[in-house]
This record gives sequence, C-alpha cells and structure tokens, in this order.
Amino acid sequence: MEPKFLCFGELLGRLSPEGDQRILQTNRFSLTYSGSEANVAMLLGNLGMDVSYVTKLPQNDVGEAALRALRAHNVQTGHVLRGGARMGLYFVEKGMSARTSNLIYDRVGSSFASISPDELDWDELFRGVTHFHFTGITPALSDACAQACLDACRAAKEKQIVISCDLNYRAKLWSVEKANAVLATLLPYVDILLSNNAEIEQLFGIHTENYEELADELKKRFGIESVGTAVYSIRDHGTLLDWAGVLSYKGQLVQSRNRYTIQVLDPIGGGDSFSAAVLYGLARQMPLQECVDFATAASVLKFTISGDVDDITPADVQKLLHSKDFLNR
Repeated sequence: MEPKFLCFGELLGRLSPEGDQRILQTNRFSLTYSGSEANVAMLLGNLGMDVSYVTKLPQNDVGEAALRALRAHNVQTGHVLRGGARMGLYFVEKGMSARTSNLIYDRVGSSFASISPDELDWDELFRGVTHFHFTGITPALSDACAQACLDACRAAKEKQIVISCDLNYRAKLWSVEKANAVLATLLPYVDILLSNNAEIEQLFGIHTENYEELADELKKRFGIESVGTAVYSIRDHGTLLDWAGVLSYKGQLVQSRNRYTIQVLDPIGGGDSFSAAVLYGLARQMPLQECVDFATAASVLKFTISGDVDDITPADVQKLLHSKDFLNR
C-alpha cells in the first residue's frame, strides 16, 4: 500500500512585522498560514506524499484563504470542518543579535480550540490512511482537543496505522504537570516520537546525552519503538545555529553524517521540517542513514526560508546533501 498521511491540528494565521521591526513599532504585518502539524503536512505535500489535513476553520474568506494555502502545497482539504467563531492567530517578532524572538498567541476561543470530539468520525477520516501525525500542541489547547487526540490514537491503533507525535511542548499553552499527565495517556499509542533532549528532560525528567539510553528509557516508559531528535546549539547571540540529527529506529541508532553551521533567517518551523522529512524517509523505506541525513538537510534549508513552511523539493535536499561545503564535516 502506498503511504497516505493524515495530520491533525490547528491551522493558524501567522502575523509578522514587515522587515525587522518589533510588534510595538509596526503598523504593517504580513500574513501567512501555518501551525506545527500543518507545517508537517505541507512539507510532506511538497515532497510528493499523499497527505490530508484535518482541522476546523471559520466559514469565511479567511478560512478559505487558509485552505488555499494548504492546497498550494499539495495537501488535501476535503476533511476540513467549517464553523466556529474565528481562526487562531499568532504574532511573531524575529529576534536580532541580543534581542530574542517574541511569539504571542491569540487562539483562545478559535474554531479549532472549540472543536468537539463528536465532530470527528475517525473511521471515515482514516479510510485508506497509513500514517497519522499530531503534536503535543493540539491536546494543550483544550480538554476536548486532548480527548480528540486520544480518540484518534485509539482508532489509528486498531487500524494498525503508524502513529507519530512531535512533543512540541509550549509553556505558554500548558504547565509541565498538565502536559505530563495528558501525554502519559497518549504516548503509549505512539510508534514514532519526535522531540529533542531538552524537551524530553523538561517533561519527563530523563537526563542523558547518550541517545541509546534515551531511546531505551522512552521505550520502557511508553513502549515507543522509534525516536527522532534534532541536536543543536545556538551561537553568536542566536545568529548562528549548529544543527544535526539522530534517529533511533527499532533499536538501530544512526546520526547524520553532516553537522551544519548556518545563519538563521527564520527560526520557526525547523523542527517541524525535521519531523516531516523523517516521516517521509521512513514511509519511503529509505536506509536509516539516508533518512536521517535527508531529514537533517531538509530542516537546515527551512532555517534559510521566511515563514514556517519548508518550501522545498527533494531535489533541493539532494543538492545540499551533495554540496562540497558540507561533505564530511
């Protein structure tokens, strides 16, 4: 069966000051559409995967514009629910030198945050689906969203659908204690976990620099078979990023052959890109080394692109992978 992905989460409008201005300075914002799960879906679509998105949007022109953004990246929108009061938004002020980036959410009471689990027929939504993806952001939005994620995971597991989750902990949305309690009910269903060491330590208290130990501990606690993580450090007041990838897949551990040092144009969406590219590689049954190399390169490219979406093709990734500037680093 050919891979078919379904991603579930809130589609957001991103409002960013033009240029390098602060929110307090500007009266002009650029609008794009994103959200962690949507970023994954759109990169999967860019890479040629069969992918659908499930969300809820208001029945107005803003909702229609958001759907057109998904379709422009080859994401199917036939299962998107319409209704509710408004679309969720967030404001992004990019940092510069000593000034850190600033992100402000405006998503309380949005169409998606107000969704009812009863609106989602997972038997129908999962028809023909082989892979299901969500993140820790969705259950953070409301108890109803958490229940919808649990319903989806149960239905997907019954249908032997591969379930992936990016932890994506957001302190502005919920506490560590609430996240730990809710995720403990969801992660036992997850086959592929995407995260990073700092996030895993913060949420679950697992502290180790040994990736085999990390994967073993997550398997013991939650039964998770595969873990993908981005390894990174930030230098020169946030202007330079050192970036690599690690993938533990059913007991086999591989690390990216290249470690990239790059100047960051836009910091948002790099982790989503890594997640999407890992899922792409595994679904296409790439050798694990090729998979983690591909995912690392794809996510590196995202940091050089404005907006949340990694607007690339497989050829773009291959070009970077074969660049003499990064070979054998």
